[in-house]
Amino acid sequence: MLLREKLIFFVITLLAITAISLTSVWYHESNSMMNSYVEETATSLMKDAYNAFSYLLNDAEYLSSLIIMNKENIITPLQIINAESKDGNTQLTYNQLVNKRLIDSYIGSMYGHKYYITGISVVSTSGYLFKTGEAIYYPFDIIGKLEEYGVSKNEKRMVLLPPVDYDSSTTQKRFVVPAVRNIMSIDEKLAGFVIVYFDYMIIKDIFSNNLPPNSRFEVHDRLGKTIFSNVDDNIARENKRDSVYVQSHYYAEKAGWEFDMAIPTNALQGRLYSTIRRTLVIMFAIALIAIASGVFAVYRMTSNLEELNRAMFDVSQGNLDSRAEIEGKDEIGRMGSIFNQMVDEVKKLLERISEEEKQKRITEIDFLQAQINPHFVSNALNTIMWMAKMSNAENIVSLTKSLNTLMQSSMRRGSEFIPVYDEIAYTKNYVEIQKYSAFYEFEIDFFIKDDLKSLYTPRFVIQPLVENAIIHGFSDSRDGRRIEVSLFRTGGCLQIEVFDNGKGMKQSQIEKIMNGKRKSKNTYNSIGINNIHERIKLFFGEKYGLSFESAEDKYTKAILLIPVLTTSDWGNAHEQ
Repeated sequence: MLLREKLIFFVITLLAITAISLTSVWYHESNSMMNSYVEETATSLMKDAYNAFSYLLNDAEYLSSLIIMNKENIITPLQIINAESKDGNTQLTYNQLVNKRLIDSYIGSMYGHKYYITGISVVSTSGYLFKTGEAIYYPFDIIGKLEEYGVSKNEKRMVLLPPVDYDSSTTQKRFVVPAVRNIMSIDEKLAGFVIVYFDYMIIKDIFSNNLPPNSRFEVHDRLGKTIFSNVDDNIARENKRDSVYVQSHYYAEKAGWEFDMAIPTNALQGRLYSTIRRTLVIMFAIALIAIASGVFAVYRMTSNLEELNRAMFDVSQGNLDSRAEIEGKDEIGRMGSIFNQMVDEVKKLLERISEEEKQKRITEIDFLQAQINPHFVSNALNTIMWMAKMSNAENIVSLTKSLNTLMQSSMRRGSEFIPVYDEIAYTKNYVEIQKYSAFYEFEIDFFIKDDLKSLYTPRFVIQPLVENAIIHGFSDSRDGRRIEVSLFRTGGCLQIEVFDNGKGMKQSQIEKIMNGKRKSKNTYNSIGINNIHERIKLFFGEKYGLSFESAEDKYTKAILLIPVLTTSDWGNAHEQ
C-alpha cells in the first residue's frame, strides 16, 4: 500500500470514528435533554394552568371573606332573619325584608368586579336565598353536601362543589362552579352560607386552551368525582412518561381538586426531532466536507512527497540535473529545498574531484616525462665522467657526478614521499650544477636540525623553490646574493622556508605563479611552483600548501606547510 493510500485510509478512518463517536454522544445527550424537556414542559404547562386557576381561587376566597366577615350587612341581618323565621311561613316580615335589602345591596355591590364570577348568593340556615347575577339555589341540603366533602359546621374554608347547570330548562347547557363558605355568627354559630359562582368555561379554558393537540386532561374533586375531562376514558394517575404520552399529576390543596394531564410526546418532540434531523444532516455534510478536505490535503502533501521521490530516484540513476519542484514552505518544502541544495553540492563536489583527478594525472604525467630514457642519460653521464677523469678535468668530473646523481634521483620510482635528508641532497646536487653554469653567483645555507632529517616529505618540493629563487630572484648581477633553506616544526606541522634576498615580487606576480596551470619551461625537472601547491593540497587538504611573502628589491620567502610525517606511506602515516 502506498503512503498516499495509507494516509487517506487513516484520515477517513479517524474522521469516521470521530464523527460516529461525536454523533453517538450528541444523540445520547440530545435524547436525554429531549426527555427532560418533555417532562419539564408538561410540568410547566400544569403549573401554569394551576397558577392561573389559583388566581381565580384567591379572588373568590377574598370576595367570600369580605362577605362572611361583614357584620353589619351580612352576619347581623342573617341572624335577625333566622331568628324571626317561622316554620312553613315563606313570607318575610318587615324586619326581615329590611335586612334582606341590606344583604342584597351588599352582595350586589360585590358583583361585577371579576368577569369570570357569574353570580353571588347568600343562603340563610332558615332557607332564605339572597342572590345577584347568575346564581342558583340548591334543591338539596347544603349542610349535608358540605359534610359529604368533609367540611364541618364550624369551618370557614372554601369548598368547590361539582359544576351544575345554570338553567336546565334550555337545550344549551351553561355550567357554573359553586364555591361555598360558612357564615358564622358572633357567637360562632352557623348563620348561613355564601356561594360564589364561577363560569365553568373559564376554568375549562384555563386548563385546556394551552394544551397541545390530542392532549388529555381531567379534574377530580375531593371525592374522586370527575369535574372536567376532555376524553371518555380515565387517565392513569402516574407521573411518568410512556412511549406515547408524558403524564403529569397535580393536587390543588386549597380547592381540593386533583388534576391529571397526559400530553402526546410527539406534540412536544416534533420540533425537537425536526431540529435533530436538520442537525444530523448538517453534521453529515460537515463530515463529508472534512473527509474531502482531509483527502485533498493528503493528496496535496503526498504529491510533494511523490515529486521528491521522483527526483531522488533520478539522482540515484545518475541524473544530477534532476530537481524536486515542490511548492510551499512547510517541512516537505524545506526538505525539497535541502535536497536540491544537496544535489548541487554533490554535483560540484564530483566536478571538483574530477578536476582534481585530472590535475593529479597531469602531475603524474609530468613525473613520467621527467623520467625519459633513464638508462641512456645515466650511461651518457658515466661516459662523460670517465673521459673527464682520463683528461684530469676534475671540475667536469664533479659536475657530471652531481648531474648523474640528480638525474638518478628524479628517475627513481617508488613512494611519493622521501626522507628530508634525500630531498636536501637532491637540492644540493641541483645547486652544485647551477654554480658551474657561471650564470649565477650566490651563496646558499641549509638550517635543519638533525631530528628533522629523518622525517618524510613529498618528492621534489624544495628544489623547485630554490630554482625559482635562483632564476627569478637573481636575474640581475648584484653581489652578495644569498639563499637560505630552513626547516622547523610549528603548531604540529613541518614548515619549509626558502628565503632569497633577490629583487622580490609584486603581489600580481605571486598570484600569477600560484594560479599558473602549467610549469615554467625553464624548470629543470618540469615541476612548477603551482604543481607543488596543488600536490600538497591533494595529499593533505586545504589547510596545507604553499604561500609567499615578498617585498620588492628586498626579499622573497616561499613558505611550504605540510604535516609532520614519520613514514613514507601516507595512507599509514603517523602525524606527530
